[in-house]
Amino acid sequence: MTTHVGMSLGGMLGYLSYYKAAEESSGDSEINGVQPHASAKVNSIFKEVISKINGKVGYVCIYLNKNYGNEIRKKFVEEGLKIGFKNVEIINFLTILYLIPMSKVNYKPLNGNVIWIKYSSIYLPHNIYVWQINGTKAKFIGEWKADVSKLSDLENVMNESKLNKGPDVVLSANNIDRANISKISPDCQFFTFNFAESRYSKECLLKARITAGDQDLVHLNVINFLSYKITLTYDGKRIKYFNIGQHLPVYYCQKLFKNSNNDMLKIVTD
Repeated sequence: MTTHVGMSLGGMLGYLSYYKAAEESSGDSEINGVQPHASAKVNSIFKEVISKINGKVGYVCIYLNKNYGNEIRKKFVEEGLKIGFKNVEIINFLTILYLIPMSKVNYKPLNGNVIWIKYSSIYLPHNIYVWQINGTKAKFIGEWKADVSKLSDLENVMNESKLNKGPDVVLSANNIDRANISKISPDCQFFTFNFAESRYSKECLLKARITAGDQDLVHLNVINFLSYKITLTYDGKRIKYFNIGQHLPVYYCQKLFKNSNNDMLKIVTD
């Protein structure tokens, strides 16, 4: 009996969600967290997960924030595969932000649909995140600061996204003023969702099941992408730059000539 797993790991406490495919049953549990520089604890986390789900493991998806560097991310992939998972996937907050509302509303997007997600926090009071459906997957276009009560802000989002249209759907954690959005997109649909309830492991589980081929969730699929900037430097000089939105995985090859023992290839995140 295959069990797919979603994990959210941050700080001292983590969260686990799992789905037993044969029984079509699911569960949730608290697990130990892993600090960003605690690579040595990764193996013990997977052992804890195995003990809790008590079954054959399938696919696993993990949420890690941008404080987790390349070394510990590689460790999660290596240890996950070593313990028996068929696939190990790590996703970012923007993917979580898409999956939370899309999994809660009665809406299945069509190819070409433009989706705006209005999300506010203490640090991001007026942000709109724009996605477009590319085939059967959602593609992240970008994020912009915009006050929905200002028509000029909404027009700016529409123009800078370069999609030549406004939203087909707007998802918001709160009720919003629809008047100006309806001016740029008269047929737009509006949905509200509860963001505060999520601990992210459930959304990770959805992504694991999608990657495993669950046809009931195919409409929620997302193209994997970078949510922060990455720069490759060698001998203190920038040799390659990858921007937010870059599709993953990234394949890049360049021959470098080592001039001294001090020459080092570094991955710098921003």
